[in-house]
Amino acid sequence: MTKDQKLLLKSSIEEFLSVLTRRDIRTVFQPIISLRDGSIFGYEALSRGPVGTEMENPITLFDCAKKAIHCGNLNPYVGQKPLKQCIP
Repeated sequence: MTKDQKLLLKSSIEEFLSVLTRRDIRTVFQPIISLRDGSIFGYEALSRGPVGTEMENPITLFDCAKKAIHCGNLNPYVGQKPLKQCIP
């Protein structure tokens, strides 16, 4: 790994840790559509980082989590947040 690649990785991990500390992870809901009649029969909860950052992309978000060895911290949070948004 080159020096520039190491700096980029460090920057990405620092950005991820900042997002995690602020709990700045959004949940968006994707409808699941029936191919038979076009009706909505459920929703998939998807995690996204802050809008306009590299962490908005879920692949980047979870990749940085793996590199920072924080998947254990991230997964419960992204699992609980959609439930909190659905319960009145």
